[in-house]
Amino acid sequence: MKYISATKGALITLPLFTILVLLDPVRIDLPSVEIILTISTFLFAIMSGFYISRLDTRYDQLRSLVASEDAHILSLYKIAQLFGAPFAKRIANHIDLYLIRSYDFPISHYAYKNTAQHYLALWDEARTIKSQQPQTAYQNFLGLLANMEHERNTSSTVAAERLSIAQWAMLILLAINILVSMFGLLTPNWYIQLSIILFASILVLIILLIRDLQNLMIGQTALLEESGQEVLEFIGKKRYYQQVFLDNGMSRVPSHVKEYRLGIHEPGAKKIKIKVVKN
Repeated sequence: MKYISATKGALITLPLFTILVLLDPVRIDLPSVEIILTISTFLFAIMSGFYISRLDTRYDQLRSLVASEDAHILSLYKIAQLFGAPFAKRIANHIDLYLIRSYDFPISHYAYKNTAQHYLALWDEARTIKSQQPQTAYQNFLGLLANMEHERNTSSTVAAERLSIAQWAMLILLAINILVSMFGLLTPNWYIQLSIILFASILVLIILLIRDLQNLMIGQTALLEESGQEVLEFIGKKRYYQQVFLDNGMSRVPSHVKEYRLGIHEPGAKKIKIKVVKN
């Protein structure tokens, strides 16, 4: 199933609400509907505003952590080149596997667990150059690895903060209550009809926006995907995309990319299956 962004989802509902308003299949006659609508709208505004603020802060924090981690990964590779081409090649291969496993999962504790072995392999490689010079470069190499673990752990912890089922249920129930109340105010007046159509679609937009922020998707673009893909190019590897996320629309290949690697295995599978695709 294709991932539908908040804006597209709201636009899709416009014709639906237009038909409901024009047909007016069920005229609802509710006593004190204005009071019910006012209270429901007030509660929905408080809850949705709080959730959007909280999830937006989470999004900004994760964006900063992911960008910093990608920068440290590239710096790690450039320092590795100081210790010779064979060592740099091994580091590039570990980074490649690390990023492939990262792109097989959304940012979450699942990604943390499944990339751990490739991250720890970088520490194993560091032990093989302990006695080599320059020592300053070696200390910087270890420092970058330590910073990466801090960013990995923090990202996993922050990403695990999501709205609970109960919170979603309360938000959706309030939205339904608002919709029913608005239809209770429906009249033949075209301005009232148009306002109800727009308000109903905006209500859907707000709920889908909260969902997008929770899924770390803004404008149907995954969080900082390009940052890590460019790191792969810098270390001499082709870009990598997971077929599952391309199919459902959560990931996309830029038009300027002529050739890339496609993961045709199920995310989390022990055996990685990759084919090269021309764009």
